[in-house]
Parts: sequence; structure tokens; C-alpha cells
Amino acid sequence: SLTSVIGSTTGGASCARCGVTVRGAMTRSTRSRGAVCGDATKHDFETWPKPDFIFFAPPCTAWSNAQKRSVRESSTMRPVKALVPWSLALAKRYKPTFWCLENPRHTLLAKQDFMKDLRCTHFAFCRYSRPFQKATTLWHAENLELDLLDCNHVTKHAVKLGGNYNGAHRWKR
Repeated sequence: SLTSVIGSTTGGASCARCGVTVRGAMTRSTRSRGAVCGDATKHDFETWPKPDFIFFAPPCTAWSNAQKRSVRESSTMRPVKALVPWSLALAKRYKPTFWCLENPRHTLLAKQDFMKDLRCTHFAFCRYSRPFQKATTLWHAENLELDLLDCNHVTKHAVKLGGNYNGAHRWKR
């Protein structure tokens, strides 16, 4: 079973091709159908079956260089920053076969002491049919072998994230 603890996925979904069933999802987004919406740190995960895989996608705002230093270091960001060590502790506690933690590649998260010894793989969304680069890092379990593609474009991407993107561009799925 697959459990997404922080992020957006649809609870109860499945992928017959890869033999995965999503048993539960915990998200702060109210748009995620079938997910438990709320504070993941206060949820009782003892009621869920032991997961084979846990995917964490904590908000990047607390680590982003796009944020002013005063915002990143504000008291408002402390609970957001605490999600990453909490996520790693949850993976250690439940010992899934595999786990991943996703965040943008070039942020201050990679420089944190608790991240330095973790295995990671870099990839870019542009290599997976998206019109934008979005350089991304997946920190993951030691036993998880990932063969992901990084950006190799020599021309500009069709969409620049951060500018006037705001989700308005439609791309083929």
C-alpha cells in the first residue's frame, strides 16, 4: 500500500499497472478528494495499515530562496520547517519498505544538518512532458534505486515558473 502523508494525492486511488493502491492521504489542501485534510503532525497514523511506501511533499516556502530571509526565518515558518524532521522521524518509526521526500532542488533544505547524510536523486519536470524545468530533489530510502532524468535543454523552456505562470498554461497530459 502507498501512503502520502504530506502532499496531494487521492486516497483510495490505484495503479493496476504497477500494483499500487493508495490507502490514505494526508494533506492540507481542501481540493484533494478522498484525503484527510488537516495537520498531519496531529493525526493518529496507528489506525492506518503499515505502508510499503510513504511519500512526503512538505511546502517549500520555508526553504525557498525566492522568499525573503525575514519570511524564511519568521515564527510563522517554524511549524512549516518542522514538517521535514517530523516526516523523517515518521518514516523511521513506521519503517516502510521505501519512502521519498520531495522538494525543489536549489533550496536551503539540502543544507540542513538532518538532510546531509540522506540519499537523494535529482530530476527535472521538463524531462517528463512538462513545459517547465522545475529542478527537483527526491531524498529517499537507501534501498530505493531511482533512475530519473535531469534537465538537458539548451533552449528556454516554454513556461517560466514564478513569473506569470500561475497554473494558467495548459499542456498535454
